[in-house]
Amino acid sequence: MVHTFNIQNKGVMAVGQYFDKNPNIVKIFDDIEKFKNFCARAYLYGHSGYTFNEKDLYNNKSRAWQAFNDFRKGKKRPQQRRFNNNFNRKPQRSH
Repeated sequence: MVHTFNIQNKGVMAVGQYFDKNPNIVKIFDDIEKFKNFCARAYLYGHSGYTFNEKDLYNNKSRAWQAFNDFRKGKKRPQQRRFNNNFNRKPQRSH
């Protein structure tokens, strides 16, 4: 004897429908992936490198998140200052 169950699909969403109805969740996951990729490749863009941490997402106090937002806006990274400004100067002649 084979038992069959009569299952009604009330309240069950097909795969993808949940994300179609909640685009904010998709945006969060997309931002996490972009932020993770930025942290992994930040040194290629001239940054000193950042550690990826999910809690830094949308945290404007985080140095990594600030750098990521500046990168997305197209801002260039500020030049680092040299500790010894006299390094490239020619020595002055004394009279």
